[in-house]
Amino acid sequence: MMNLFTKHPNSVGETYWQHLKVAMKGAYRLGGSATIFCVHAIFPFVPVPKPFDLVSTSDWLNEIRKGREQ
Repeated sequence: MMNLFTKHPNSVGETYWQHLKVAMKGAYRLGGSATIFCVHAIFPFVPVPKPFDLVSTSDWLNEIRKGREQ
């Protein structure tokens, strides 16, 4: 019987530790993007670096999803 900590990771083809690593990377990336966008909102002259813009972040998340489907 799978417990709450392994049911979802197993459903996406990962172990608990693999899922933790991917989810933490996502949290770091999205948190960084949110922080940069807040700075940009207050100081519009501060550009959003390409690795943290919406398109790059969306592409990064899609790459993770594609990797799970293979």
